[in-house]
Amino acid sequence: MLETNRKITILKEMPEVNTIESRDAMTLKRKRHGPLWHQSDKVTLESIARDLDISPSTVSFVMSGQAKKRRISEKTRELVLAHAEKLGYVPNEIAQGLRYQRTNIVALLLGNLEYSWADITAKGVNSVFDMFDMQTVISVHYWNRQREQVLLRHFLKHRYEGIICQPILEARSDYEVVLRHGIPLV
Repeated sequence: MLETNRKITILKEMPEVNTIESRDAMTLKRKRHGPLWHQSDKVTLESIARDLDISPSTVSFVMSGQAKKRRISEKTRELVLAHAEKLGYVPNEIAQGLRYQRTNIVALLLGNLEYSWADITAKGVNSVFDMFDMQTVISVHYWNRQREQVLLRHFLKHRYEGIICQPILEARSDYEVVLRHGIPLV
C-alpha cells in the first residue's frame, strides 16, 4: 500500500506538460542547454532580416546581388551587407543547389592513395575545377567492390556534377547506372 501512495505522490509532483506554457518552458530549456551549433544560433537570411526589421526577401535580393535590379536603396544594401559581414554570414550552398539544381561538386574516385600519381591526379583535377568554382571530393575505394558501390550510390544521391574514377573492372554495371542518371563519367 505504501508503494501505491508513493506513486500517486510522484505523479502529483510531475509538471503538467500539456499546457502551452510548460511546453514553451521545456523548449527554451532544451535550447539553452543544447549543442553550440543549434539551429537557432546560425546566421540566416531570416535572422539578418529580423535584426534589421526588413523582409527576408530584401536580404535575399541584396545577398544575391540583385539589389539594383529590385530597386533596393543603396543605404539598405550597405546596411544588409555590413550586418551580414558583422555576423559572419555564409551563404547556404545546399539551398542554392536546390534552387539551381546544381551542386558544383565533382567526385574523384581512386583505388588507393599509395603512389605519387594519386597526388598528381588530384592536383591536376583541382587546378581545372578551381577555374570554374567547383569543388572536388576525393574518395578511395581501396579496390573493394562493396565500398565502391556505396560510394557511387552516395555520389548519385548527392547529385554530384560528375565522377572521375579509377573503376574496378567488375563494377561495369554500377557505372552504367551512373551514366543512366546523366552524370558524366571519366
